[in-house]
Amino acid sequence: MTFDDFKTKPMEDQADEKSNGQKAKGTGGGYMCTGTESHCNLVSQVSDLLKQQQANLTHQENILEGQSLAQRQAEEASKESQRELKEMIETLARKLDEKSKEQMELRHQNLNLQEALKRARGTVFAENCILVAFSICQKAANLLTAQ
Repeated sequence: MTFDDFKTKPMEDQADEKSNGQKAKGTGGGYMCTGTESHCNLVSQVSDLLKQQQANLTHQENILEGQSLAQRQAEEASKESQRELKEMIETLARKLDEKSKEQMELRHQNLNLQEALKRARGTVFAENCILVAFSICQKAANLLTAQ
């Protein structure tokens, strides 16, 4: 329905028949003006309200799109942070594993060195005993030859 539908029309342009097919009664001429102006005002107000509602809906859609975009960006940032954190954890776990292996190797070397030191102490002690015994024997021999 357009604004032109509500304009006043000459009676000649109006239908001559009722909806049941009988001829309409009334004046033969003149203009039909009942309520047309109020209908025009009402249509204008409704049109303004529709425009206002459309603007509100558009504004709400824009807000929702902005919120949706912000949410997607936050989710992407969260996923990126999770990926970075996972990489950091994997790197730290790898370094910890390497350090643990190094520490185990150092412990093994330490045990080997302690065993070697024990053997060396035993050898040195035995050598010292032999040297002391030899020294005593030599002194005894010198005393015997001197007599």
